[in-house]
Amino acid sequence: MPIIGFKITEIEAKRGKEEEKGIRVGISPPIIKDVKKKKIALEGVGEVIAFEFEFLVRYEPIDGKISVKGEVLYEDKKKEEILKEWEKEKKIDNKILIPVLNFIFRKSIIKVLSLADDLQLPPPLRLPEVVEGRK
Repeated sequence: MPIIGFKITEIEAKRGKEEEKGIRVGISPPIIKDVKKKKIALEGVGEVIAFEFEFLVRYEPIDGKISVKGEVLYEDKKKEEILKEWEKEKKIDNKILIPVLNFIFRKSIIKVLSLADDLQLPPPLRLPEVVEGRK
């Protein structure tokens, strides 16, 4: 996999107003905010692509939210082409974008689940349950 690094740069979490019945949880897909070249100190690599992202979960009507921002480091021989396409059209080829977004989602949702529990908010994903009488 060409993903060689992941870093969280900012986390914001707030519970919002007092809990009301019927809290709705809204998960936004990860958003790529910027794509740029970044030098790293990894032998044989030198420069990589840094995808800056934000992952957001909102809780309504209590105005709560959990936001995770960070970057994914991506190595590709065609990095100049990828960067030019981003600079020109703010687009990334789906063959690159989809695995990057899925990676961000997997890494971020773990952090969000923990923060939601700490804030006593509903988890953003339905968690498995053990139920009596089911096989």
